[in-house]
Amino acid sequence: MVGSEQLQVELRKSLESVKWNIVGSLTNDSRIIPMPPESRIVTVLLQALAVPKIVKWAKTRDVIVKDLVDVTRGYPDIELSGSVLGSKLIALDIKSARYKGNDRVSRMTLGTYDGYFLHPNEKKLSRGERCYNDYDEHWIVAFLYKWQPKKSTSEMVEFVERIVAHKWQVASKISGSGDTANMGGMSSLSALQSLKSEFKDKNDFEKYWRQYAVEHPRKRTRAPK
Repeated sequence: MVGSEQLQVELRKSLESVKWNIVGSLTNDSRIIPMPPESRIVTVLLQALAVPKIVKWAKTRDVIVKDLVDVTRGYPDIELSGSVLGSKLIALDIKSARYKGNDRVSRMTLGTYDGYFLHPNEKKLSRGERCYNDYDEHWIVAFLYKWQPKKSTSEMVEFVERIVAHKWQVASKISGSGDTANMGGMSSLSALQSLKSEFKDKNDFEKYWRQYAVEHPRKRTRAPK
């Protein structure tokens, strides 16, 4: 079985071929409509550009890819299994963040700290097939980019970095947004590039965020027994 770190390096290298080649939306009368300056659209398009590259890399390793991105707001985006992964089952989520300059990036939202995360052996994910703990590892594929909304669609996005890592390696100890129960990613570009994590390991990460969920309950939070 090949180690996760080696596979992550391979996958990251394959994602270097992801290019921002979007020029707009094509209508059925052959007109091209420029993309609105809306970063949420960028997130969706980057995901669409990344998935074929991930599938192509997986084929080189005979890894099975289960594409779950059609599940709205579900987790994970992709499931990896088989071949060099041995008996491992990997959850992969595709994320993006804007580079703000001076080593700062916007915080990625890395999934809920409530619900399925707080009840990892009980609450079902996505299509109701698995729980959080059914996955041996949780990976993040992240695209960090400069956001230039005043430019044309083809120049609106400029890649700064592509990252493939375990979720705990890119997570911070700060929530990702004020109105939802999401974990936030690190906001330092250099820390993300070097994977200088705020956590010792996966267990440290999960312990912190489950305790955070209990101490900062949401309306529907149900603390573990």
